[in-house]
Amino acid sequence: MTVAQRRWRDLPRGDRRAALVMAALVPLVHISVRVLDYQRTHRWLARRTTPPETRRLPADALRRWVTATTRVQAYSPYPGNCLSRSLALWWLLRRCGVDATLQLGVSLAGRFAAHAWVEANGQVLNDTPDVATRYTPMHASR
Repeated sequence: MTVAQRRWRDLPRGDRRAALVMAALVPLVHISVRVLDYQRTHRWLARRTTPPETRRLPADALRRWVTATTRVQAYSPYPGNCLSRSLALWWLLRRCGVDATLQLGVSLAGRFAAHAWVEANGQVLNDTPDVATRYTPMHASR
């Protein structure tokens, strides 16, 4: 058994499940954004969530989904991009009743760049806390 296989086996069952869900969801969202476009994909996902109950997901469950997103980025053969990973995380958190916000921002420092990240409970989840200083938020979606 390889080291990677051993690490996978040693993960808690919930962490493995979350990683598999994200590994399947991120490529689907990525393809949808490419084929349909961002707005149609966002509307479709938003219709498939319940209104957030503005409740806090237990810290371990929130960590599980954020870590699963990071694992997909690091280990999946189809890691998507920041937009598809953030859309997937945003949708999953909204389905759990968390009032998550999808942030889209741009940077004009040097070369034009766009970026997406998710915030909930006043914290950046899938990026560094200073992301809003590096990218000017242009659109926030709840």
